[in-house]
Amino acid sequence: MILTEENILNLVPNGNALEKAKPFTKPKKWRNLEGNEKIIWGECKSSGASYYKTVIHAQKSHFYCNCPSQVYSIEKRGKLCKHTLALALIYVGNPGIFKFSPKFPNWVSNRLEEPPKYGQKAERTAEKEHLLAQQRIKTREKRLFQMEAGFQELSIWLEDIMRQGLAVLDGQSDDVFTDISERMVNAKLGSLGRRIRNLSQLIGQKDWHEKLLSEIGDIYLLVKGFKNLEKLPSNLQQELLSVSGINFKKEELAELEGIKDTWFIIGQTEGTDDSNLFFRRTWIIGKNTQLQGMILDFAWGANPYENNWKIGTQFFGEIVFYPSAYPMRVFVKNFEMTISEIVVKGFEDFYGFSNKYAEAVGQNPWLALFPVFLENVIPLYQNEEFFLVDRDKNLLPVLEKEGLGWKMLALSGGQPVHVFGQWDGLKVELFSVVLSGDFHVLQDVQPLKRPKNKWNNW
Repeated sequence: MILTEENILNLVPNGNALEKAKPFTKPKKWRNLEGNEKIIWGECKSSGASYYKTVIHAQKSHFYCNCPSQVYSIEKRGKLCKHTLALALIYVGNPGIFKFSPKFPNWVSNRLEEPPKYGQKAERTAEKEHLLAQQRIKTREKRLFQMEAGFQELSIWLEDIMRQGLAVLDGQSDDVFTDISERMVNAKLGSLGRRIRNLSQLIGQKDWHEKLLSEIGDIYLLVKGFKNLEKLPSNLQQELLSVSGINFKKEELAELEGIKDTWFIIGQTEGTDDSNLFFRRTWIIGKNTQLQGMILDFAWGANPYENNWKIGTQFFGEIVFYPSAYPMRVFVKNFEMTISEIVVKGFEDFYGFSNKYAEAVGQNPWLALFPVFLENVIPLYQNEEFFLVDRDKNLLPVLEKEGLGWKMLALSGGQPVHVFGQWDGLKVELFSVVLSGDFHVLQDVQPLKRPKNKWNNW
């Protein structure tokens, strides 16, 4: 392959790959830019103190980088991550900055053989598989032991709170929650620790006693569930561990067979648990399967999310549901953006929706959010609150924020509409509306303000 911008872009696996590569096309981010008529290589500065080693074999169209990305070229000729793509673009734009070198460093020589095809698993001997399995068991047992100690401490704390009464929390400092939260983090219960820390935000809100009691009840259910972990069905065990902070790794999910379909991005919301950890929920629905799922992305500090999902767009791809008592979260194995006509079937009344929600909670008592797609509902403003009205004149309360309720009323004009949102057990937060076959975004998520990178003198 001749390294030209056109040839390189023809190998790009998705539309946002080029945007991700642009920040790394500056030569100052690289060191040891070298090569010859067949191969170029270089080392790109990572977010830490190390460098990612990147190689391009132009003659064979092979690509290599030791970064953790799992993005591959369309021709399946190796990894075409943002670093390899940036290295190729630097060479095309300014080949003169590459030092000619007929000899290769050892780390380059080791990568001159043809790389494995995308999706091809590395061969492991039975002995290696056994050793890996034993190591996973030891790691899991050690973490479960730490979690057990944390749950015991949390049980005592919760029982003390209930004996004293919730009223004693009013007016106290946040240390009441942050101290126990930090101890949960130390006990490998990070997700639970963040949840406990956020309890302080409920104090002083309208009906805060009820909200706080509901959260404490859910957390105590986790404590009791962990004590009886081995008695629970396997899928409920996995759900409890997931809520507590143990999740499947993406590498493990990538090995599972997924579901292929055209997926429509129908809703999105973003939030932050603290000043540095950001999360984004993206709701999708399948064109043929009509399955609904949620992509949960995390970003730390000023770092971007891995993919730029935009509400109202579509992609064809393969997804894998995380193991769960009621599978909802998904991992996207591979995808490419597309455009097609999609017809989505929703609930025709609130009775059908409530039955489905009750079924989901019955399988997973820790289900926090549930997708809801309702057909032919009429928005209503009554007693200073917003509602949806179904064909049987039943009401469903709507969460009002940033004028979305009024926007929903304006779009409807008193006529039935199809709506999509997420249900938290009390109110539905709306994301999008379908009116006369046209899709309208109610809540166009804007990225939250991020902390700026701080650079110190070396």
